[in-house]
Amino acid sequence: MRVYQAMIRDAADRLGPRLRGTFATWFRYADDGAAEVELNTGGVRVRLHDGPVCGRYIADTPDRFKTTVSWGRGTKHRADWCTIAVDSLDEADPELDGAPGFVPAFLRTSRATDGSVPLESTPHEIDVSNLGELLAWLTDQNRRVPVVVLTPDPRTPNIPAVNAARLAEALSGIALIARLRDQATQDKMNAALGESLVVFGGGLRTYLPELRVGGETYPHRHAVRSGNALRELGPRALDVVISAVTRESVRRALPEDVKQATRLITGVLAGKLSLEQIAKNAPSPAQLAQSRLRDRLMAVTVPAPAAARTPVPEQRAPEPSPEAVAEPAPVVTEPPVPATADPHSVLTDPAEMADRIAARVAVELRGEILAALEMASGETAATGVETRRSIQTMSAHMSALRRELDQTRRQEQAAASRQAEAEDQTAVLESELDRLRKAHDQLELDYEELADEERRARERIRWLEGRLAELSQPVYDVATPKEVWRPETLMDVLLRARDTLTRLNLPEPLDNEAAKLDITHPGRCRLWAGKTWDALQALDAYATARTSGRFHGGFYDWCVQPPPGLPSITLTMLSMRESEAVSGRPKFRDARTFRVPAEVDPSGGVFMQAHVRLQRVGYPAPRMYFHDDAGGPTGKIWIGYLGEHLPNTRTN
Repeated sequence: MRVYQAMIRDAADRLGPRLRGTFATWFRYADDGAAEVELNTGGVRVRLHDGPVCGRYIADTPDRFKTTVSWGRGTKHRADWCTIAVDSLDEADPELDGAPGFVPAFLRTSRATDGSVPLESTPHEIDVSNLGELLAWLTDQNRRVPVVVLTPDPRTPNIPAVNAARLAEALSGIALIARLRDQATQDKMNAALGESLVVFGGGLRTYLPELRVGGETYPHRHAVRSGNALRELGPRALDVVISAVTRESVRRALPEDVKQATRLITGVLAGKLSLEQIAKNAPSPAQLAQSRLRDRLMAVTVPAPAAARTPVPEQRAPEPSPEAVAEPAPVVTEPPVPATADPHSVLTDPAEMADRIAARVAVELRGEILAALEMASGETAATGVETRRSIQTMSAHMSALRRELDQTRRQEQAAASRQAEAEDQTAVLESELDRLRKAHDQLELDYEELADEERRARERIRWLEGRLAELSQPVYDVATPKEVWRPETLMDVLLRARDTLTRLNLPEPLDNEAAKLDITHPGRCRLWAGKTWDALQALDAYATARTSGRFHGGFYDWCVQPPPGLPSITLTMLSMRESEAVSGRPKFRDARTFRVPAEVDPSGGVFMQAHVRLQRVGYPAPRMYFHDDAGGPTGKIWIGYLGEHLPNTRTN
């Protein structure tokens, strides 16, 4: 009985070795890295089998649990994947206390998602600044895992953090855990979700996939545990949540590409299938349609004589024709069909059917001819009658067999016709797939154009707002807004910003990571470049206003309500702080500490938490980190980093 099942996408490198390393550490055996290993250690039987593009690890433990881990390379458009399944061999007590112990350790080495939202072994800390990210996760229709949201408890403030940590550990790999830091964040989330989906007062709510804000037909499926229950029942209340989410993970079907790939792993590891088959495990729509058509064709059967029918699993015979039923059954000299055989099962191979009938005709003819010769040798008036009757019987049997052969040929022709129709349909589907691919490519181009149009529209709106704020009477000869610049690469943005944006400091080391993104992701760098230019303009305008005394808040306040006509960015792009899991660990702090002059910080470096998200999720999810010294000695914004996502609890 399956008691736990996780499916994880991992965009980081060396998925197999990282997964195998945490697996070995948890089950406490020395791993020599051999491609195929089988050993017993501490009562645990471990079997490991790795290949270049896939692998499978199995552990049987004394408590009668079997853990199976499979991994494989992703397709061109999808990250590498792994599945982790635990089966109980003891029906009396099939419950697990939580995720297998190596799963949290593995998630700490990776940048894991369920294919859409992040998965990690620690809870996400949510406040007003990153609430938009949580709302995006909740409403993402591609999300496959539940999101458990815990609210602040005014009576026992420390309990939600403890509960969140326990849930994140127990539900590693199968749920996203988020803890709201304060009442203001809770109120804003509830207002966004609507009355039927609220949670408050130290309680928690499990939001299942396919959440539809404003259109949820059955809100009660998103289960709530009240603050009173969590305070009074303690761990027992959490056990209910853990059990429910774990059962949900078992019922959840694997994605089609992963399901197809897992069927091939054994064959690839055994050398019976090519490596390319596992690397391209996701079937195309045309291949799926062809498979379904082939299954339908295999269900079409050819009728055979009653005595020659042989049971074939999963086949259904059509109703026999009236002609065949009307004829007398021939005498059979072959062994009878076993009583346990299905009398309606028939052969489906026309060549095999013809061989069977020909052999039976030969037996029938031989028997009838010998009988006729014996009668003719001592023929009398009486035996002449018997001879004629035998000849008539044989003739009737031959006619019946001839009709059944004709019926077999007609069935074969019909099957060939259906096969041709299936091939035609497959060709149509493949043609439609090519059309859809071209349409997808065109939509990507259209999206880039729309993004540019939106940037130009926002620039014009800002210009119009500025003019309206400046002018209180009709004027003539008003200048038109400047043309919106369309950068092609991140390096274009950095070079132009150094020449035109005087309140920003953009050091030369930024070029290395920015150029790397331009080269490795040419299809997406244009969109990132546009967002980066918008963010740099907004930072420069903010710093200018702040140093001149025209604005007194921070950059977040600037983006909440920018002055008329001046640039800003959306709050979904902006995060002013890192999570406690990142800021509290030296190796993550060091990765976000960048050089500044001594007048900004005497140590010569600043831990920069504020950053701009150029891509919210996925890989490489670029970030731009900055330090706000607009109100300080330099009056500038110091850009510390522009590149792919920095290491955190989900990366190695």
